[in-house]
Amino acid sequence: MPTLTSHSEAPHSDPFTFTTDLSLPDSTTDATLSTTDKSAYLARLRAAVSDHQARVNEALTARMEADKIRDPSSAPSATTEPTSNKNKKRKKNNGTDTPTTKTAIADEDAEEQNYGEEVVDEDDEV
Repeated sequence: MPTLTSHSEAPHSDPFTFTTDLSLPDSTTDATLSTTDKSAYLARLRAAVSDHQARVNEALTARMEADKIRDPSSAPSATTEPTSNKNKKRKKNNGTDTPTTKTAIADEDAEEQNYGEEVVDEDDEV
């Protein structure tokens, strides 16, 4: 039986592994499966992957919370400035931008966390 497995290790946390069994369609060849059978199989597969992802996300969130407790300085401060001001807090360092304050570092962390997602900045409205 095929399985979906996720494993994570971090320096200050216990490793975890999640395994989800994936059932195969009732028939062994796609040519003999009806559309209903294929749809049912894909629905089961989607549910298994979603459940697996939820368990991984829960474990990673718990790990992040434990990291924040262990090292409070790594958590973003409550007094962060809007992202539109972050360029004012940078200085040039050998041709590369370097954050100069904890706020700028927190802004960079937020950017990294939202990488690949569209984040609408209220200051950018037309």
